[in-house]
Amino acid sequence: GFFLLQADLRVAARRGGLRPAGMTPGCLAGCIPRLGGHKSTRHVAPASLVEERLLGRLNPGSKKSVQNENIVAGEVFGAVGAQHSPRLAVLLDAHRQLEHSDKRQSTAKVESLEPCCEQTNDFERTAVVMIGYQKDYFAPDGVLSSVIEASRGEVLAKTLEFVGKLVNTSVLLVTTPITFTPDYAELVEPSGILKVIKDVGAFRSGTPGSETIPEILQFGDRIMCVPGKRGLNAFTGTMLEQILRQEGITDVVLCGAVTSVCIDSTGRAAHERGFRVHHLSDCTCGRTILEQEHYTKEIFPIYADVSTTQEVLNRILTAERRKEPKMQIYRPLPIQGPPRASIKRKIARICQETPFARTAVILIGYQNDYFSPTGALRSVVEASCESVMSKTMNMVHRLVNSDVLLVATPIIFTPTYSELSQPSGILKIIKEIGAFQGGTEGAELVQQLVDLGDRLRIVPGKRGLNAFAGTDLEGVLRDAGVTDVVLCGAVTSVCIDSTGRAAHERGFRVHILEDCTCGRTELEQQHYVSEVFPLYASSVTTGRKIVDEIMAAKLSARAEDGDKRCDERPSGGAAKIQDQPASPKLPEVSRASRPAGADRFSIEAAITSLEPSEEPQPCQKTPVHSPAFDVGRRQESSSKAEADHPQQLSPSDGDVSTLDVGAVTSWMRRNVDRGLQEE
Repeated sequence: GFFLLQADLRVAARRGGLRPAGMTPGCLAGCIPRLGGHKSTRHVAPASLVEERLLGRLNPGSKKSVQNENIVAGEVFGAVGAQHSPRLAVLLDAHRQLEHSDKRQSTAKVESLEPCCEQTNDFERTAVVMIGYQKDYFAPDGVLSSVIEASRGEVLAKTLEFVGKLVNTSVLLVTTPITFTPDYAELVEPSGILKVIKDVGAFRSGTPGSETIPEILQFGDRIMCVPGKRGLNAFTGTMLEQILRQEGITDVVLCGAVTSVCIDSTGRAAHERGFRVHHLSDCTCGRTILEQEHYTKEIFPIYADVSTTQEVLNRILTAERRKEPKMQIYRPLPIQGPPRASIKRKIARICQETPFARTAVILIGYQNDYFSPTGALRSVVEASCESVMSKTMNMVHRLVNSDVLLVATPIIFTPTYSELSQPSGILKIIKEIGAFQGGTEGAELVQQLVDLGDRLRIVPGKRGLNAFAGTDLEGVLRDAGVTDVVLCGAVTSVCIDSTGRAAHERGFRVHILEDCTCGRTELEQQHYVSEVFPLYASSVTTGRKIVDEIMAAKLSARAEDGDKRCDERPSGGAAKIQDQPASPKLPEVSRASRPAGADRFSIEAAITSLEPSEEPQPCQKTPVHSPAFDVGRRQESSSKAEADHPQQLSPSDGDVSTLDVGAVTSWMRRNVDRGLQEE
């Protein structure tokens, strides 16, 4: 769906495998969110306008000929619905036939945006992506050599043997080193493994540790170096995807370090981009033998093929023999276009914000096929689904009246699963058992979320593991100014981990709820909570604690704003005289009849009308207790303040002009705090 927004109608008409639900080849229906500005609004063009544009395209001599032959796909999708006109269907078919006969070179560039592995043989065009082959990992004195000490030597030997046999083939060999500036300017408020890298000074440019090991350098220009990697995913911030598409790559083979960090992140990202992914079980380094076995047997098969180097080598050489006899050894093509540097700017902008300045809770997989007793995939999360649902709803109900953004990202496929042309792993299982099929009860959200109504924002389009891929989730979060993302739902090792890594790559602070996520087994859940999520998440916590932290952050922010307003007042401590009636009094209103926030607004209005007292007193600041709610301490300070000012704490006791600014401000803050505690 992402690439359709950049392609013209010839791709949309020919791309039968990615049509939205309810579409036929002659009817391109549906609505695609527009890309520019990340808005959730949709293109809706009248059918007559699209017919006019198609006629102009089919008849270049017409005065209404389209100047730009790239007809925006969003316009056509918005114009054609279930009640499209037969005339428009005929025009669409005619346009498709015209484009089939068009042999211009620009067609190749647009077609490169289509799924890479659709209707192709295994290893039709292969790239081997080598990750982490740098001295800080593989040199005996490397800063992080102890992380992969158990398998470092064996993996390096296997890699060199594997690459040596591929040098004289057409296979694309790529290395993606991770390198930072000397002051680690790219890492703004790092967490997890990136924080460790910064603390120990690893992969710093200009140091021997950041250099590629000489065993890889001996192959010279035969191995292409793709710079720009700054995190876990080799696609983020680099031109790796552009290079793979430019070379027509269908299969990506991954090897290197570390299995649970960069290998898994890059593999998931490659799968989301339509490549067939192959993990080398004997050519990747885990932090422990147990972790390596768990990933190769339980995690990687969710989205990729797992094989040994010898098995993959035999399959590659077999594919090479199927090609033309005049096959040439790979020669890299020139790279087109500069790499994008937007990720760094996004991360810096978000991390400059206060923690929990704007929070979004993303609810993943809360559908009947998981959580209903008769769901097709209920057995996958049977052990913990009831507890997770209960704790999730407790958390959500506490946040309903706050400004926290609640988002659901359901995964739904067409009745024929046309989106899954050649599925693998978990997506193959979903197709085989008929889960999350559009129009069925299993694909619907659980009733508890449906009851939230408009308070819940539903972001459609999820078709795989990552809730960001193919959806407008990132645009929704950025439009709302979100800085922190809280993840909950199912399944821990599948969609939760993929979405968490993707959110981290996009610069959001990630918080994962251990008691609101469903693992396939208790052992897997414990492993992810203790070993995997801390690699990139800012925190791994519970639903109860995250709500307390969010509310405490809001309270702290309000108190700081009050202190700033207090500091901005005249040095004498009293407010200036306003042109209002003298000695206004606040009416007696019972607390039960007051609207929410009435205390704050009425007191602020009273402060602006204060007259200077004969003996001005300096404005006193109220200390802020964060990050937890310290109710007892506030009650204690409240009692002390009432003892210090027995006659001045209640604005309804007398003339407002007799109150000093410090007393009124203190009274205002305590009432705001009480209102938050009552919520």
